[in-house]
Amino acid sequence: MVETFYKAEITAEKYTESAEYYTLALIHLTGSFFIVTEHHGWWDDAANKARLKSTILTTADEPTTEVEARRIYDEQRTYLVSRGFIHVYQRDIMNGDHIHQVPSAVKG
Repeated sequence: MVETFYKAEITAEKYTESAEYYTLALIHLTGSFFIVTEHHGWWDDAANKARLKSTILTTADEPTTEVEARRIYDEQRTYLVSRGFIHVYQRDIMNGDHIHQVPSAVKG
């Protein structure tokens, strides 16, 4: 599972490399071992270039089960949404890419 979260609204035709984003990925490595990664990208005006910080959110001390990895993924997803990153781009090679707004973040 891979989702990219933006504060700015995006469309399939237009999303910009200069927009701040977070990409969360839940990755099945082998057997019952899973990891969750986060990539934070933003534009650095002072340096006039894109920046990227990558973090592994699961521990390397012992294998992370799918249940535990999903819990970590969901907690980080909830945190990002609470910070206003509510526009989501999902890459899906089987069914086509999907862009949506997190339903729980829609005010109305």
